[in-house]
Amino acid sequence: MKIILKRKFDYFFLNRKANSTDTINFTVKALKGGITCSVSLPKFASVVQLKKEIAPKFDIPPEYQRLVISGKALSNEKNITDYPIKEKSIVHLLKLSTPIPLPVEDDKPKEHHHTEKSPEEIEAERKTHFLTDLQKLVEKHYKKDSEKSKLIFDKLAECMNSL
Repeated sequence: MKIILKRKFDYFFLNRKANSTDTINFTVKALKGGITCSVSLPKFASVVQLKKEIAPKFDIPPEYQRLVISGKALSNEKNITDYPIKEKSIVHLLKLSTPIPLPVEDDKPKEHHHTEKSPEEIEAERKTHFLTDLQKLVEKHYKKDSEKSKLIFDKLAECMNSL
């Protein structure tokens, strides 16, 4: 039981530190010319924001860019998290001969993503999920003694809230 709880605590705190940054670093490589550049963007950045970021580096306007990862073209209406872009991924850039019009609302975050949450709200949500998992674990271990289970969980929750 102690080992499992320690793993849960370690997981919570390691991920807390690892997720404190909401950016992703990857490489964009032009198929012609072999030019590459490193990109660091917020995880919920739109594809249009990515195109605008790399436009001056490759001297290609966003309307003339086609970005591809794993053989799939990135759509202007989506975010980079909708694609398998991870740390150190390579996104390929093709220059188009005909422009693709960009969406009008390209700089606004999409509603279905959690970009409107503050870091404090995200941390509180993570803590709530962690405490729920912890409570299930304690209840499972002390299923015959619900009073003891509640006491242990309350003490653990108190410790977590004091952090």
